Amino acid sequence: MKAARAKDAAAHTLACVYADQGRVAEARRVLLQMLADQPTVDPLPWAICQISLARTYHARLEMTGRDSGERAKAAMAYEAALEVFAERGMASVAGIALSGLSSLAAL
Repeated sequence: MKAARAKDAAAHTLACVYADQGRVAEARRVLLQMLADQPTVDPLPWAICQISLARTYHARLEMTGRDSGERAKAAMAYEAALEVFAERGMASVAGIALSGLSSLAAL
């Protein structure tokens, strides 16, 4: 279990580095692979990945100024994460998803 978490943390860090460098396609690829590898037992890690994925779509939309489906994909990922966090009573983390949705609507 610890090895899987370490692998996920490394993948998440790599995706963040890619996104910070403007390499959104690579960040998206890493996050989607991480999601595909996730076990479905605990939805919390999955929801955290959804936030990262949503931020990647959000960043691409901001960088390009064109919406090629990124807005809908980001909104879906934010909403999915929000549902998990709300079910678990995690208001502070749910706030991150709500903030992302608000920011997305303002674009």
